[in-house]
Amino acid sequence: MLYGLQVCAQNKFLYKGNEFYRNRQYEDAVKSYNRVLAENSNDTIAQFNIGNALYRDKREDEAIKAFEAMNHSPAAW
Repeated sequence: MLYGLQVCAQNKFLYKGNEFYRNRQYEDAVKSYNRVLAENSNDTIAQFNIGNALYRDKREDEAIKAFEAMNHSPAAW
């Protein structure tokens, strides 16, 4: 049951991050996606979304690092 609650929390933060992204609140989106990663560091959707939000926020260097980090994630293998 605990796993179900963890997944539910992850989905909540992923959904909220997507809302922020749609509203061009990229910094808040990144914070929400990081909450997902705090629960599951291998969540490739959150990892990708962080890179995308950083890019849209004109933080290209950070975006590149976020995308590169995905290559080191076991879920990407």
